Amino acid sequence: MNSNLGQLNKEIFEYLKGNHSRIDLEDDEFRDLSIIDKDLEGREVFLTGENHGIALNVELRMKFLKYFKERVDFKYYLCEIPYSMAYFLNRYLESGDINILRQIYRPLKGTDAWNADDFHHWVELYEFNRNLPGHRRIEVIGIDIEHQPENAFRFLQLVSPDRDYFGFRFVNRNLIYRDEVYNGNNFNGIRDGKIYDNFMELYGGLPRGKYYGQWGLSHIFQRGFPYVKWFATALNEQGSILEDKILSLAYVYDNCEYLYPTPRRDYISSIDTIDPKFEAFQGLAGEGCTIFKLNGKDSPFNRELIWPIAHKLPQGG
Repeated sequence: MNSNLGQLNKEIFEYLKGNHSRIDLEDDEFRDLSIIDKDLEGREVFLTGENHGIALNVELRMKFLKYFKERVDFKYYLCEIPYSMAYFLNRYLESGDINILRQIYRPLKGTDAWNADDFHHWVELYEFNRNLPGHRRIEVIGIDIEHQPENAFRFLQLVSPDRDYFGFRFVNRNLIYRDEVYNGNNFNGIRDGKIYDNFMELYGGLPRGKYYGQWGLSHIFQRGFPYVKWFATALNEQGSILEDKILSLAYVYDNCEYLYPTPRRDYISSIDTIDPKFEAFQGLAGEGCTIFKLNGKDSPFNRELIWPIAHKLPQGG
């Protein structure tokens, strides 16, 4: 077993030597990400996946947002947020009124989004977006259940059924979904099913365009787990209108810290998600961020399931 693993590590190392790139967070020409340019062809939905609570996630989120905007000119920013919050974020992006942003952030206290970096991501997006031509500006799309009733109720007070019946009904229904998810016996399975249903309803009614979003890692997996069909799994399943049109990029972490917030206090802990038995990744990663292309020519990852993440093993690869 050890000799087989040693040989596999040599194969992986030799392959990855020519299939990785250091990410330069300041490079807006995206030479560092050109390694995945060909993978964009024929795709409509582009997803990056994070473990929540790590500071660098916000920088990577903006890096990939700008990259996908430059390369595929995506229209819709597909976020792990409810419809009501997306509504207010779009109002902020249109007006620049920082009070709108402050109001919708207050109910997020005790969640992963309750931090200055995440808040300022939207300020940075506002500046980026307002410098784009009107027809290229990004629109935020929220497809999660209504986790924060306070924001949902503010939306319902502002938007009457006569003015926006679709939005009024959509938010009401996702308040009901919230109860089903939080009081059900399969949080992830029920929630991702609702997220998928929400997306497909919005996708069918929106003008055609491409989507980018950064989500919690599991949601971007294109193979299910026992008892859970993740969002991207459902999007990519056989017969789906989006089959083979999803690109997922998974973040893994080595020697990092993450913030775990609660309503009472915040906790900080260490996180390592690279499986240590695959030494090639750590040997090539170095400092900062590195992107590894696993699906290139003669890749050992195409030959068999080699799962370098130390947890969350999917069914079927």
